Amino acid sequence: MGLPSSLGRGKLAAMDETYRAKQFPIEHFVPLEGNEHLLGRLVLNKAHDGLTMEIDIVLKEGRKIFRAVECLYRIEDEDEALHLGVQKLAEFLEKQRSS
Repeated sequence: MGLPSSLGRGKLAAMDETYRAKQFPIEHFVPLEGNEHLLGRLVLNKAHDGLTMEIDIVLKEGRKIFRAVECLYRIEDEDEALHLGVQKLAEFLEKQRSS
């Protein structure tokens, strides 16, 4: 069992060094237009094969999960994870409006 082809040993070691000093998980909250009671929540965490991003919709008061949207795995950096998380949240909300 080896590393995924997109992550070489050197790249994974460099990522580990970069993220070792940070405290995980890291939560980011995104206000949702037209709903004062809900927030988008992006939870960034470190895994053995990169970063993971959990995307949820939570209640503003108490931060309880209202709807789990998606989980993303094997992300190489924090900026990419946040970009993908916001994009997936926006796609989910657009789909909900259309249906």
